[in-house]
Amino acid sequence: MKISVFEGKRKENEAVKCEEKERCPVEFIEALARVLDQSMMQAAKEKGITIDVYTDMIHRIGGYTEKEEYDVAFDMLLQLASVLETDAKFIIEGLPFLDENAVDIFLEYFAEYIEDGHVLDLLLEIPEDEEEEWEEVSLEDVLDEAYRAIKEMFCGEVKVNEGSEDNRHM
Repeated sequence: MKISVFEGKRKENEAVKCEEKERCPVEFIEALARVLDQSMMQAAKEKGITIDVYTDMIHRIGGYTEKEEYDVAFDMLLQLASVLETDAKFIIEGLPFLDENAVDIFLEYFAEYIEDGHVLDLLLEIPEDEEEEWEEVSLEDVLDEAYRAIKEMFCGEVKVNEGSEDNRHM
C-alpha cells in the first residue's frame, strides 16, 4: 500500500493539532490566571486593601498549592475572589468544568508565577522614605564595645556548676 505525500502531511498536521489542543488549554488557563489576578488586584485597590495584604493572601494560597493541597488552595482563592470581585469568583467556580486538570494548572501557575511576581515587586519597590536609616557608628566605638564584652567574658570569675566539678563555665 502506497501512502501519498499529501496523506503523510495530513497525518503530520493532525499530530501537531493534537499537541496544540493539549497545550492550548494550559496557555488559556495561564492567561485566565493573569487576567483574574489583575482584576482582583484592581478590585483590592478600589476597596482600600493594600498590595501587601493581597500578596500575603495569595502567598498563603501558594503555600497550600506547593503542598499539593489543591482543595484548600482552591477554596481560599474562591473566598478571596468572593470578597474582591464576583465575576472573578464566577470564573474560578467554572474552572473544574473547563478541564479535569484546570484547577491544578491554574493554582500551580498562580503560585509559581503570579505570587512570585507580586513578592518580587514588593521587594523591589521599597519606597525611599520607608528604608531604614543606618546609624553611623565609628569603628573605634564598635571595637571598644567588643573589647569590653570579651574582657567581661574572660576576666570574670569562674562559676562552678553544681552538677559537676568538671563542668565549669565562665
